[in-house]
Amino acid sequence: AGSNTLVLPPDNGSNGEYLQTNGSGTLDWAAVSAASIETKYLDPGTTNASNLDFGTSGSLLSTNTKSWQIAISELGQDGTADIGVQLGYDSTPTYHSGTDYYNGWTVYHYNNPTVDGSSAMSNDNYVRTNWNMNSSDNKMSGMIRGQHISGNKWMIVWDLIFKTTGHPICSTGTWWTTAMSGALTSVRIRTSETFDSGVLNYTGIVS
Repeated sequence: AGSNTLVLPPDNGSNGEYLQTNGSGTLDWAAVSAASIETKYLDPGTTNASNLDFGTSGSLLSTNTKSWQIAISELGQDGTADIGVQLGYDSTPTYHSGTDYYNGWTVYHYNNPTVDGSSAMSNDNYVRTNWNMNSSDNKMSGMIRGQHISGNKWMIVWDLIFKTTGHPICSTGTWWTTAMSGALTSVRIRTSETFDSGVLNYTGIVS
């Protein structure tokens, strides 16, 4: 209600700029920030590690990342164990843990389309994308995606296929964090065994 005064810019600006407010009635021209793409590649066969990190203290992910995806092809390991995802923040980076941070669900589908099981999940160290990956015949492939929600909160969705005791299984799920203590700087794929085969490609959209 009442009158409102807006102060216009003193000129026409430059081609492609937009009109921006400072929140106090002053308008000015500003350049549009174009989105950029960052990519990273990991070969677990040469890494031979229990943690596959996209973002380390020497090569962190952009803190302006708005979405990301990890394409996984034939990921294998040298033992039988769970596979999980953790988000890291700060320059160390520090990885979230604790049941206050992770919630979600997973559904396993056998090839005969019946549902093998589903349950609410919380885990002290990571969100499990599948349970007890069988090293003798298991190669996991698929996609894990992250979408920025607000602040330091992320939504994660995955769609993976793998085998356990000879049965092809599809693992799909979604989960979120309440809020990390800092901006995302790393995404970790982890297991208690050692990854020893496959290819992982990270693609992040940065603005």
